[in-house]
Amino acid sequence: TTTTIPTTTTRPLMSPSSVWNPNGTVVAGSASGVSGTTADRLITPYGVVVDSAFNVYVSDYGNFRIMKWPQSSTSGTKVGPQLGLGPGPDTNHLNAPVALAFDSTESNLYISDTFNCRILKWNIASNNITIVIGGNGCGIALNQFYWCNGLYVDR
Repeated sequence: TTTTIPTTTTRPLMSPSSVWNPNGTVVAGSASGVSGTTADRLITPYGVVVDSAFNVYVSDYGNFRIMKWPQSSTSGTKVGPQLGLGPGPDTNHLNAPVALAFDSTESNLYISDTFNCRILKWNIASNNITIVIGGNGCGIALNQFYWCNGLYVDR
């Protein structure tokens, strides 16, 4: 007698309504994988969110910035905090931005400013940036936390 063992194909875990395209397209950063500080390059991109207009927002960890890449664009624009690396209580500097999340209206983008141990809220229309969690230094007190590497906003 012969026993036939069925074979299976491994596929990426994704939404049932998704369509997998094995020939990916670069939507942010260098197609050749070269890093850098210019508007068409990223250094250690970490978090990615996409709004309803298909703008791609990337937390550019190594450049201490948030970049917005409009659909079909070959370069991005720095958005949110504008002054790059910096510690402390001001909201114009970042120190290792990691996670990003939109609120349900996509009018606010939440940013995990990891090594400043805080979560920032950037209002896209007004360009107002506020500290919503942390901002009291890194620690274990009830108004502090250590590094935040993930972020989710309940819609």
